[in-house]
Amino acid sequence: MKTLTRLIKEKPYLILLVILATLLCGMSFRKILDKDTRIRKKKIEYLVVHYTANAHEGADAEANAKYLQHKEAAGAHYVIDDVEIIQTVPENQVAYAVGGRKWLGFIPKPWLDNKIKNENSLSFEMCLGGGRNDSLIVDKAAQAIAWQMLNKGFFRYDTVTVLGNKQYMKVPDLGRIVRHHDVTGKPCPRFYYMDDQWNQQKEDRAFWKFKNIVSKYFKSYVEFTTKRTATDNFGEPIQGVPVQ
Repeated sequence: MKTLTRLIKEKPYLILLVILATLLCGMSFRKILDKDTRIRKKKIEYLVVHYTANAHEGADAEANAKYLQHKEAAGAHYVIDDVEIIQTVPENQVAYAVGGRKWLGFIPKPWLDNKIKNENSLSFEMCLGGGRNDSLIVDKAAQAIAWQMLNKGFFRYDTVTVLGNKQYMKVPDLGRIVRHHDVTGKPCPRFYYMDDQWNQQKEDRAFWKFKNIVSKYFKSYVEFTTKRTATDNFGEPIQGVPVQ
């Protein structure tokens, strides 16, 4: 009881995390940790979106997490399906996720060229396909990333005027969210994975829609956290993500 009382007093955001993760939608959060990682030495600057490219029925978050657990030079920090979010690499460690060769003919965007590394990014793996609820998986990935953006300070302040008074509003820095495709040219994630070939325009539009979902949840998290007392500390890095 003393431990719980101290936790509520000193780290109330952890209680919030547990409540959101277990009660609001039934999504569970647990860990199946990768054995092939290394300590992070650089600051996290980017959040990278992936998909598993495995549409088999049994290729859910647990199966992929266990696969990555014993796979060398392959990994992600979070694996997401329509039932749960599994952390496979602690955030203070590096996952082998966006390194390796660039795909033939790939020309990166100038503002991203050679900027995104395993050492300065977190990776989120979506388990699309296999009869799972793809829309829910995409939505949960967007929620996870929105929470990370608020938690990691990936936002700016815009000035708005309300009834003649200036107020400051947090706006997400969506440039922090990238696809694996934007780093190496790999067709990942493929939102339209049922198509025979990668369609750049369709995938770009899908990713733009994904970022809009992130923005929506970011706004809801900002509104929720600003209603908390001044003694609540939401600025300290945490492990995991809340879900709605």
